[in-house]
Amino acid sequence: MKRIFLVATFLTLAGCASIATGADVTSQAESKKPKNVILFIGDGMGVSTITAARIYEGQSLGKSGEEHSLFFETFPNVALVKTYNIDAQVPDSAGTASAINTGLVTGRGAINVQPGNLSAGCTSETQPGPVKIMDLAEASGMSTGVVSSASITHATPAAVYAHAGSRGFEGYDNLSEEALKNGCADIARQLVMSKVDVAYGGGRRFFTADKRKDNADLTREWSARGDNFVYVDTAEDFTLLDPSESQQVLGLFANSHLPYHVDRKDGVDPSLTELTVSAIDNLDGRGAGYFLMVEGGRIDHAHHGTNAFRALTDTVELASAVRAAYERTDPNETMILVTADHSHVFTIAGYPERGNPILGLAMTTDDDGTTVPLEDADGLPYTTLGYQNGPNMRGAAVLTEEMVQDRDYKQQTGVNMRSETHGGEDVILFGTGPGSERVRGAFHQSKIFDIIVDGLSLREE
Repeated sequence: MKRIFLVATFLTLAGCASIATGADVTSQAESKKPKNVILFIGDGMGVSTITAARIYEGQSLGKSGEEHSLFFETFPNVALVKTYNIDAQVPDSAGTASAINTGLVTGRGAINVQPGNLSAGCTSETQPGPVKIMDLAEASGMSTGVVSSASITHATPAAVYAHAGSRGFEGYDNLSEEALKNGCADIARQLVMSKVDVAYGGGRRFFTADKRKDNADLTREWSARGDNFVYVDTAEDFTLLDPSESQQVLGLFANSHLPYHVDRKDGVDPSLTELTVSAIDNLDGRGAGYFLMVEGGRIDHAHHGTNAFRALTDTVELASAVRAAYERTDPNETMILVTADHSHVFTIAGYPERGNPILGLAMTTDDDGTTVPLEDADGLPYTTLGYQNGPNMRGAAVLTEEMVQDRDYKQQTGVNMRSETHGGEDVILFGTGPGSERVRGAFHQSKIFDIIVDGLSLREE
């Protein structure tokens, strides 16, 4: 193969005067039909996460931080998005991603099936599952792709291509007795059987024979589908991919999830930005138009562990991937949407001063000009960032700036739980490019399906 040098790093410098933004092309694009749609989902990227990540990135660039904008915040079309599941006030990723991909408000914990029809699509004898964006795109001749920094079989990426009565059916060993009886395929096998053109992420353990009780090697099954089907699992092989060959590529770069962005090893672990660029180049080279979903999946995982540092740095990396996608595509023919599937119980509070380090102790300046920590009712310092619930109660330790600025620090929580939970408030949808003018107002996330399908004129008659 001819070596293709992918751009390794895209610095997120939104806010600089020289940067073109989504707003620059909106007036020309609004009346046109998009050729391509790229949907970015920051898993768990609620409003407070965006605000804190904006400040974090701004401060990393030497600014006060509050005035900064993440790249996708420059997009001209914005809406509030409701995230409830059909059976849950506070949702999970399976129900939310299913609503986005099928246009149906969906139950918690299942992938692209409706209550009472959990075995949908398993055999010719069961009812078919709801039609997905990917199905409609492929039926119209478009190319499709899915990218995630989590396992490619995790709830959000799985909703692009699969149906499953449980989000836990990631591999053969995870299938329930009922699912086996009904002839249901695990999510990994459904990916290998699908028509997706490019799939990048983690989750290798669900595909290899040594990790499956059915002894199936799904990576070999993928490659056996044809000369043009390629499987890669190392950064070296990834950089050798040639987009001009329009190969069907399955890339699995970790046994489980990919590392958090700050824990990556260059040359070993591809970044979300690099994966996004490669997927776009591959799909664009086919010339038929494409639908691509890109998930920043580990934002959610860091929040569940009450580690704000990694949640924010992975959010900044998602913004970098959005910037790369915008710069890699024609803004007059590509609709780019950025949203979250749900929020988290992540808070920014305590009256810190303007420019206070977002990961630090909440500080104030006293009457003699000395900067001192703000104190709670017990006379103890506290951080600006915290969680309403989660595994880390404060205990007896008196916090110091060195402690709370450590990348492994877990923020304080109110309610003691083994894992921090999702939040139920609305999230934001940002849009740019043709068709994105419908990103206005407040609506349930199932309408994102309509925005994409109607924008591409894929609606079944």
